[in-house]
Amino acid sequence: MGGGEVANPASVYSAEVKRGPLVISVTQTGTIKAASQAVVKSEIEGMATILELVPEGEKVSAGDLLISLDTSKLQDDRVTAEIKVRNDESDLLQANEELAVKENQAIADVSAAELDLRFAIEDHKKYMEGDFPKELKQAQNKIVIADAELKRSQEKRRGSERLYEADFISFSELEADRLSEQKNQLDLELARQAADLLEGWTYRRKIDEFESDIEQKTMALERARRKATADVAQANARVSARQAELRREQLRLDNIVRQIGAGNIYAPTDGMVVYATSSQGGWRGNQEPLEPGQSVRERQELIYLPDDVDRIAEVSIHESQLDKIRVGQKARITLDAVPGAVFWGEVETIAP
Repeated sequence: MGGGEVANPASVYSAEVKRGPLVISVTQTGTIKAASQAVVKSEIEGMATILELVPEGEKVSAGDLLISLDTSKLQDDRVTAEIKVRNDESDLLQANEELAVKENQAIADVSAAELDLRFAIEDHKKYMEGDFPKELKQAQNKIVIADAELKRSQEKRRGSERLYEADFISFSELEADRLSEQKNQLDLELARQAADLLEGWTYRRKIDEFESDIEQKTMALERARRKATADVAQANARVSARQAELRREQLRLDNIVRQIGAGNIYAPTDGMVVYATSSQGGWRGNQEPLEPGQSVRERQELIYLPDDVDRIAEVSIHESQLDKIRVGQKARITLDAVPGAVFWGEVETIAP
């Protein structure tokens, strides 16, 4: 068309401009899955071998047996643990008996030591208030008697001397009276020495012996009390140790029994069996589904029982499109398996 020509209006497409909504959409593919599902895991510690397994895709009801795991080793462990628990119960019983014996022995030893100390104190008091005054009185009485005997013999000797001078008695009779006087003089001296010895040495030595005995008995009582406390504490410690050992072994036995019970895994709810290996693409690259003879680890997910009521769509959105997504936005969903059908949902969560 030349520079001076005008376009034919009939050859130009046109439309009337109107105000209306502008739809900005983000289209991505995703996966439809159950909104919730029960997850069945192995609760046996370590590794366990599958003995029986419900077929994948089978409908099950709550309480149906899904998996049986090999618990033969756990059965052996339970026998060993039960024997250990019985032995620990016996050890605890013996420790309690020993504690009772130690407590009784401690009471007896302390009581005996207290009695010994009381006797030592009473012996000291008895000597001070009874034996010594009695012995002193006896010694003083002996002095009085010896003095009286000496005076009597002196009078007799003087009379014998007068009689001898008058030739009424013989010289031998006079000598006998003189010897009697000397003997009584010696008896008086011995009595005085005995009294002096009693007051000046025997009394002091006896007091020292009684005080030393009281001191020894006091220390013996303290030793008895300390030994009793130590023995009872040691026996209590043995009881506590046996109780702790029994609790540990009982917990171990309870855990083994629990694991044996976990060897049979039952459906927690109604649903259709889906192997976790099928849903996750296998564990550690194993694409094969679960089957008897395979070993599974503790806490490994084995079976899913999806909820048949609600469904969710998991969609991966490129980060460049994330600013267009908000929680609560409407979502239009179509399925390849149901051509032409349109389902409407809502953005529930956005992953961090």
